[in-house]
Amino acid sequence: MRILAFIPLAALLAACVATPRMDDPRAAAMISMDGPQHYADRNVVRELAVNCARYRYDEELATAMTQERIRQGRQTLIQVQGATDLETDLQRRSLAARYGSADYWNLDPCAVLDDETARQTPRSVLVVRRG
Repeated sequence: MRILAFIPLAALLAACVATPRMDDPRAAAMISMDGPQHYADRNVVRELAVNCARYRYDEELATAMTQERIRQGRQTLIQVQGATDLETDLQRRSLAARYGSADYWNLDPCAVLDDETARQTPRSVLVVRRG
């Protein structure tokens, strides 16, 4: 019977572990973005992180953000897929221009993520430095 008393406590602790860094103001800024911008930023950050050994994309935080957006009644990726594709292209071009490249795919992803993290941009909440 005592074991049953600990089940709600264990569930509460698991919920806390499942939503890492949701209290970070950058996460709140990402969640409050309109759907296409939110998901485009996630696409771009994921692409950069995949191509940089110093960082990893925080899938758990991204999932927690999606769940919070749903809880708040915000748009999901499925609802805004077409607009997200256009916004992702816009974000890529914007980053290329900001970091002095004619082509997004020629950017140094680690340098971009280092700068985004140093400036504490909302998108930087989605990456975690390795090691």
